[in-house]
Order: sequence, then C-alpha cells, then structure tokens
Amino acid sequence: MLMAKRVIHKKPKNKETWIDKAVLIAAIGYPLMTIPQIIKIYESQSAEDLSLLSFGFYMLFEFLFFIYGLKHKLPPIIITGLLWFAMYILVIIGILLYG
Repeated sequence: MLMAKRVIHKKPKNKETWIDKAVLIAAIGYPLMTIPQIIKIYESQSAEDLSLLSFGFYMLFEFLFFIYGLKHKLPPIIITGLLWFAMYILVIIGILLYG
C-alpha cells in the first residue's frame, strides 16, 4: 500500500510578507472604524436603534477569537480581539445609558 507523505509548508521565521503587514494594519484599523459610531451614540445620547443582545453576542464571540489568538500566538487575532472587545464595551455602555 502506497502512502502519501504529508508535507507541511511553513514560512521561515522572522520573514514577514506584505500580507502579514497588511493583516496587522487591518487588525488595528478595522475595529477603530467603529469609533465614529461610538462618538455618535454619546454625542446624540441615543442608542435606541441598537440591540443590546446583538452587541452582547458580538462581544462573546470576539472573546472566543481572542482566546484562540492567545492559544496559537497570533498577534493580529490578539490585537483585533482586544480592540473589538473595547469597542463593544463602549457601545454596550452607550446602549445601557441611552438605549
């Protein structure tokens, strides 16, 4: 019986590609795009159209991604997880105050 040899491709250590850098930038920029929404909530003192349940579940699932990033030592997942978690907390506080 002929068995196929499993080949695992790994990138060399300390060699970042353009996609590695782009993902790191996205990991920071993507959650920060929520800041205008947060400002709008607090300036208008209105969050009546936002769902506490939805944002609660967003935060819960983001926590799972954050734990996954920690377990596998993936900086973009860790960074984006922390930032999203902070954004969701600010939105949820706004919903509780003004919803």
